[in-house]
Amino acid sequence: YTARGATFKEASARMKRVLQECRIRGVSTNLMFLLNVMTHPEFETGIVTTSFIDDHPELKKTSLSTWQFASDDQSSPRNIFRVEKIMRYLANLRVNGHPPELGADPTKIHPVQEKKAGQSSKIFIPPPSQ
Repeated sequence: YTARGATFKEASARMKRVLQECRIRGVSTNLMFLLNVMTHPEFETGIVTTSFIDDHPELKKTSLSTWQFASDDQSSPRNIFRVEKIMRYLANLRVNGHPPELGADPTKIHPVQEKKAGQSSKIFIPPPSQ
């Protein structure tokens, strides 16, 4: 990714946002490390040397990282992965349905009836039979 801005501060803010919103699944990435670099106070001044990473080995400890972002869901790697895990679960549930091994009772599941031509746009879910 690249980011542009009229000033270093503006370009840096845009890059932080890109890294926050980036989601790559299936492979390991260095996004957490890059966020550590981008949010380091010395880096934010814009005056660093090529030995910056060597001088700050704590940047490589991504599991302990926290960041000051507007959303608490993106403030640490643990929160990001928690949200990702929930989203994957909900997507799987929507596509594959509730699995019987987790307690789904097929006799209690009522299919959603699609609207017919001329009906209101509300979806009707029949009440459970007793």
